[in-house]
Amino acid sequence: MRPTIAATAVVLLAAALLSGCQSGQAASGPRRGHAPPTPSATSTRAAAGAVGAPLDPQLAPTPAKSILDDPKGWDAKTVLVEGTIARECPTGCWLYLRDATGEIRIELKQESFTAPLQQEGKTIRVMGEVYAGRQETMVLGKGLAIGGKAGAS
Repeated sequence: MRPTIAATAVVLLAAALLSGCQSGQAASGPRRGHAPPTPSATSTRAAAGAVGAPLDPQLAPTPAKSILDDPKGWDAKTVLVEGTIARECPTGCWLYLRDATGEIRIELKQESFTAPLQQEGKTIRVMGEVYAGRQETMVLGKGLAIGGKAGAS
C-alpha cells in the first residue's frame, strides 16, 4: 500500500514541529540548526552561571528601549544588555530580558549553547549582536552570565 500525499504531508509537518524549539512564537531571526550545547556550556563557567563567550568588560550596558527605538541604527552592532529574565524557552534556546526601559528577545541557539533552565526572575547580562528583524528586533547572544547584581562585571 502506498502512502498518500496527505499522509506524507502530515508526517513531514509533525517532524518539523518536533525538530525545533517549541517557543509558541515564530522567531524572526536567522534560521540555523538547534545544535547541542558546546563543551563551553558544560565548563566551569557554566557551573558559575556563565556560558558562551566571555563578556567584554569594555562594553557598557545598552538599555533595551534604545535598541527597540532604533533597530536599524543598532543592527549588527555588539551590545551588552542586562536585566532580569522575564520569560524563557523550556529548552533554554531563547529568553526575554527585561530592564527598566523595556523587554527584548535574546536568541541563543545560533551559537550552539543554551541558557541554564528555570531562571525566570534572575539577573542576567548578555553580550551579543543586534538583529533588526522584520517582525521582531532581538539580540543574538554570544555569551551570558546569570546571577549577581546588574551593573557588576
